[in-house]
Amino acid sequence: MDVIDVHAYLHAKFEDDLSDAPVLGPDPTVRNEPQNIRLACERIAQIKGLSADIVAHATTENARRLFPRVVW
Repeated sequence: MDVIDVHAYLHAKFEDDLSDAPVLGPDPTVRNEPQNIRLACERIAQIKGLSADIVAHATTENARRLFPRVVW
């Protein structure tokens, strides 16, 4: 996997492209867990200069578009 500059990547992304990055946990040596999604959301919000609520809404809507058959 290529190493990327997460800050530069997130700054270049629009809200309709955001993901909560569940594969990227706080400790790369440990399997990520769903409880860390909040941490990813807060970090994305901090980097993008947005509120965590906006990021949470954007990532939820993106997941709904990606998985339209899932009952939300």
